[in-house]
Amino acid sequence: VIVWDPKSFEMLSRVRNTPQYWPENIFSSMLWDHHNTRLVLANTRLHVWPYRGELSGMGEVQHKSRVVASLVNALFDCLVTIDRDGLVLVWDTINGHQINAFSCDERGGAAEVTTAKFDRSWRRLFVGDAKGRVKVYNWHNGVCINELLSDAKGEVREIDNACSRTRRFTLATGWDSILYVWKDPPESFSQQVYARIDSGFNAEVLSLTCFKPNSVVTALYDGSVVAWESDGSWRKRLIFRGGAPSSGDDDFLDRDKKGVSCIRNVYLQPPSTPIASRASSAGGVRGSAS
Repeated sequence: VIVWDPKSFEMLSRVRNTPQYWPENIFSSMLWDHHNTRLVLANTRLHVWPYRGELSGMGEVQHKSRVVASLVNALFDCLVTIDRDGLVLVWDTINGHQINAFSCDERGGAAEVTTAKFDRSWRRLFVGDAKGRVKVYNWHNGVCINELLSDAKGEVREIDNACSRTRRFTLATGWDSILYVWKDPPESFSQQVYARIDSGFNAEVLSLTCFKPNSVVTALYDGSVVAWESDGSWRKRLIFRGGAPSSGDDDFLDRDKKGVSCIRNVYLQPPSTPIASRASSAGGVRGSAS
């Protein structure tokens, strides 16, 4: 930027912006394509958003494929549903009206969406697909704000946020039973994986949950439940291996061999030791101190 004297045309000052990197989620220009009825946004690359019609009432935009996630945003009193084709619908939980709609498949031909999760602040929507990719969206306007990169090839089944004593992380796991870890918040639009942790199991991970202050628990298709320390060492501590003998629990263990499909934490009132509860695909439910 150069500042000139308009009378003498002498240069008064010159300012140079030294940073070479511009974040990809800051748009600098936009164009409405009348012929194809779509909006084109530009920053370091072009983003094309097709026009899907005005939202004048409930039912204007509807899912045309299986809904893979239904998430309640307790902070903003809304419900977010997302189908396997990447269509995201935002609903008002008070009056049931549709607030917004956008597609994660902005370029066409994207992989099937398999899971979605809000972050702890309820402001970001994490979306995982069948090709191992994880993207982060502003759920209010549909803008993709980050892409979490890894070498995962299989389906992402679970996404969650964890923390250690010094930092926060985003976690994802699924078909290949590997726990992928990214720093949170990301340092760039395309964030490289921070850690890749092999569980040592061949079974698919069906469920993932995080316990305060620094524990992560995964549940596998073979009935195993594994706990990890998120304090930096990512030390593995086996809680339960599917099919292992245990007095008085043989009936439950036999049913658990079909896979632990869900594991969640339960806090006693008043606050005390959190209890990890797990449910098998055959109907077994069990809780244990975490």
